[in-house]
Amino acid sequence: MADTKKITMTIIPADGAGEIEERTITECPALEELQQLVGGYIELVKVRVNGRATEMVCDEDGERKQLTVNNRALDRIEATASYMPTLVGPVVIFSEPVLV
Repeated sequence: MADTKKITMTIIPADGAGEIEERTITECPALEELQQLVGGYIELVKVRVNGRATEMVCDEDGERKQLTVNNRALDRIEATASYMPTLVGPVVIFSEPVLV
């Protein structure tokens, strides 16, 4: 029997909005769960964390909704000179790609 791959899902609320939570998952969360975690429609963003390519999910309408900045999430991802995102609202970062 093969081992089930365990992935860490880190839920990072916007600055001042709560504690960071880590969950161990073995499969991609349902769309509805991700929407609930970020508070709206999800936007999938390919990012690098600790030198590894992975994925992040945020509220695609976060800026329009004027959500609070999320510097804690921004501090975890590796931006490039050509790409420095502004992150607002809750963010979910996976330890490795899980979304299809």
